[in-house]
Amino acid sequence: MSLKTKIVWGVIGVWLVVGVGVSIWDYRNWRQEETKNYGHGPDVEKATWKLTRIYQNNLAKIRIRYPEGWEVVTAPGDGVVAEFSLREQSKKISIEVRKAEGSLTEWENKFLQETDPGERPYGDRQVVNTDRGSMTILTWQRFAGSQTFMRQWGVVKKGELLVVVKFDSGLVDFKIDEVNFREMIISLVLL
Repeated sequence: MSLKTKIVWGVIGVWLVVGVGVSIWDYRNWRQEETKNYGHGPDVEKATWKLTRIYQNNLAKIRIRYPEGWEVVTAPGDGVVAEFSLREQSKKISIEVRKAEGSLTEWENKFLQETDPGERPYGDRQVVNTDRGSMTILTWQRFAGSQTFMRQWGVVKKGELLVVVKFDSGLVDFKIDEVNFREMIISLVLL
């Protein structure tokens, strides 16, 4: 083998070793980037509501965190245990607690079938699993003239107790409000 052939094979060998090294390094970086948020769901906005206040109702057997500055009205009636509102932004969250027979899925289907005129279900049911149980978030889209509104319900059932947390939002704020509402729903504890 001549000196020229040895040099060519040496350069090819070096390129091969460097190529394998770079490929392994790149694969590790790619895998780390692809899996660092595994199990956290899709990339979404961060919650902007600071859930610093706690509302607890021992009679209804619920506890939930809510944002500072929201007004709370307790026991307004019709099965509603509490309403949280932010008047300057026309945002309102209400919590209903009722005795209910049947499975959670049966109630979800019933709620989806009882949509108001001008509303339609939006997206799929979202299931939120926490260490306290599973909750389902149902979303509707409603058209009023040229405006679009979003309505979400968080539904959870424990024994014969059905808790429905209702939230209305304008379309403009919906993506951010959806994340905030999800955080509030996750804080819900059935006592």
